[in-house]
Amino acid sequence: MGRGDLLMLHVFICEDQPKHLAHLIEVVTEYILTAGRDIQLTLSTDNPTEILDYLSSNPDTTGLYILDVNLRHEMSGIDLASKIKGKNLNSMIVFVTTHSELAYLTFSQKVDAIDYIIKDAPKLVKERVIECLGKAYEQYIHNKTSNRKYYTVKSGGEFWSIPLDEILYFETHLSVRHRVILHTRNGQIEYRSLISEIAGKEPEFIRCNKSYVVNTMNVSCVDRANMVIVMTNGAKVPLTASRMKNLIEATTKTVRQQPTQ
Repeated sequence: MGRGDLLMLHVFICEDQPKHLAHLIEVVTEYILTAGRDIQLTLSTDNPTEILDYLSSNPDTTGLYILDVNLRHEMSGIDLASKIKGKNLNSMIVFVTTHSELAYLTFSQKVDAIDYIIKDAPKLVKERVIECLGKAYEQYIHNKTSNRKYYTVKSGGEFWSIPLDEILYFETHLSVRHRVILHTRNGQIEYRSLISEIAGKEPEFIRCNKSYVVNTMNVSCVDRANMVIVMTNGAKVPLTASRMKNLIEATTKTVRQQPTQ
């Protein structure tokens, strides 16, 4: 993928019924030709693994994913959406299906979608898909102009791009050597690294003891009495006295300091 390809909104379609796939391709292609925006139909397929393979090779892709919920595959559209979100939290999901009763699954599995479209009426599908393309492009422009930074790690042979402001902290794995656990607002990722290698990789990554690095963007307060750092999600990370000065200097302008009692 070239540099220019990164600077556009990529659209992916995964639909296992040829008739519906052809209709979605037609709608998206027509929109791209008439809207005059930086949008590309990057991949249309009936096989969800093709999308995941593409993202493994192109981890920084900004995408809108139009997914059939009930794919004739061992992986459902909802499973695929979860994997896509795991690779890039900034991904935008639209579900299409003939089964309106399956809508609740997207909520039970906490897959954040911008729309859930019932594909029984082609005209309505077209209207809703066009609306979603417009919303997705507006979000893409917002993210691009806000200069949102990403941090990329390799886990399970795949690259994962995580918005820097979604990262909470890193901790050394207790039972596996040379592995760390990266905690985000929505989950965690294990990968091969050392805490000493992570500290300082970004200005916001500050080591607070021998086993932890915190992202100062998401520090809520420093509790010096109990020697813990409280993150914005309520998690508490241990702090050692030898690391306190650097941590407090890094967070003085952005977070509260709870005094020593």
